[in-house]
Amino acid sequence: IDRDFEGTSVDALRHMAGMGMGVTFLPALYAHSEIRAKSEIALKRVSGRLFVRSIALVWRKGAGAARRYREIAALARDIAKRRFSDILVS
Repeated sequence: IDRDFEGTSVDALRHMAGMGMGVTFLPALYAHSEIRAKSEIALKRVSGRLFVRSIALVWRKGAGAARRYREIAALARDIAKRRFSDILVS
């Protein structure tokens, strides 16, 4: 593995792969929403292994809007389940 070029954002990684600088792993939600059929990127699903990324909504303990934040988290969870049911692991 040549570590001369490393990216810190998924956009940078996608562009680097698209320019022929190597390969990268991308989160499925990102690939699903950002990479189109006529892209310079070839998407291949990795089979036989499960790669998981946890995402969390966080706020300060005792925040006055904690109830609202929990509602936002529930709404985000419901939307993700509807829109990305084919790629989400729960």
